[in-house]
Amino acid sequence: MTETVRPGTVETYRSEIRFAAQPEDLFDAFTTLEGIAGWWTEQVSGSGAEGGELVLGFPNSDGPRVVLHVDRAERARSIVWTVRAVPPLPAWEEWADTRIVVRLQPGDGGGGTRMVFEHEGLTPVLHCYDTCSRGWDHGLATLRTYVDGGTRHAAF
Repeated sequence: MTETVRPGTVETYRSEIRFAAQPEDLFDAFTTLEGIAGWWTEQVSGSGAEGGELVLGFPNSDGPRVVLHVDRAERARSIVWTVRAVPPLPAWEEWADTRIVVRLQPGDGGGGTRMVFEHEGLTPVLHCYDTCSRGWDHGLATLRTYVDGGTRHAAF
């Protein structure tokens, strides 16, 4: 069974979610091109390995892409991305130099995974906070559908 443990906090966007899937499955969903295309955006290239860069395109940003530097990719434990480049659009510009942090822990007793997801720097003082936090809520819901249900459907 999957359930949301806690929604975002006021300091930075944060979500804690329990998955039936194992930590390795979630790790792959964040670090492989196939995985990212299965839940976030099909317009993805690059490398999700530590030290690599991921280049993402989205329907509302035809032109420059979002570039994520992979600061950490510790198998089945954690992923850290720094947002290096964004399209010149107000909702995206506030993402520049923010960090996306994913922590994975084995579930209690019955298996599965507890994921803590944070977008450090995405705070309520930003103009895009409401739109972007709703976007993450939607994206993380499609992540759950992908890793727990096996249904590929990019959120954007």
